[in-house]
Amino acid sequence: MDIHLPANKEERKRELLKLKLYEKAHLSLKRAAQKAPLKNSILTFPVVYQTLGTIFHLSKDEAITVFEEMRDSGLLEVVPYRGLRIVPSESEKLENPSSEG
Repeated sequence: MDIHLPANKEERKRELLKLKLYEKAHLSLKRAAQKAPLKNSILTFPVVYQTLGTIFHLSKDEAITVFEEMRDSGLLEVVPYRGLRIVPSESEKLENPSSEG
């Protein structure tokens, strides 16, 4: 993920907080994926909304905004009408080379 921080101190602070939120949300979704029964490694939308809503107190619209940003950052893949697929990090790909498919 390529990070470009603004020069303005307040904007930089907002960007860092947003990155921290996405990092925490990604970790929470990975934990939920380990606990939930998955079909084709897809974390269903109800589980996603429950996870993000419970932990971060986000509405459905706010959760959608978060996972759209995470999708754009390459942290997850949105599977239309089904849910989300967590994209393994580079270190996870190196640890489990056979899981790539």
